[in-house]
Amino acid sequence: MSGSSDTAALAAEIASAFEAVAPPAPPVATGAGPIQDDVEQALAGKRAEELTPQDSRAVRLDLWSLTPAAWHYYAPALLGMFLADPGADELDGLGEGIFATLVPPQDAELRERFDERMALLDDAQRAALRAFVCWYREQVPELAGADAAAQHWGCD
Repeated sequence: MSGSSDTAALAAEIASAFEAVAPPAPPVATGAGPIQDDVEQALAGKRAEELTPQDSRAVRLDLWSLTPAAWHYYAPALLGMFLADPGADELDGLGEGIFATLVPPQDAELRERFDERMALLDDAQRAALRAFVCWYREQVPELAGADAAAQHWGCD
């Protein structure tokens, strides 16, 4: 991974871009089932600064189930947690989980959910997420969807 000054600057850019986003009203997950229940239990009603590494482990692979408003609020907070210590064992899979939500899906239904999330972004938020996508792709270029994400976010 790149130096800690790179990740600190990236985390600061993301935090600044998303600082005015209000916490979502529950439910924070779409649909019903065990995955959504786990996401609700880990995140619902929590403020961004209250999230723990245990919360991130509970949701890192299920971020696709967040409502657009919940994703808009929690993804930047989880990104900040990840960028504070990208190599931390307790955050294993978090960077990849967030990155996966930033890859435009080919499936029409998933693409609609992706587009709903992205429609909430302002220019500063879009730029901050672009910086993360481009940085993360450099760190882990073999990730599924890396090229599609780079093309969508304008990394090349």
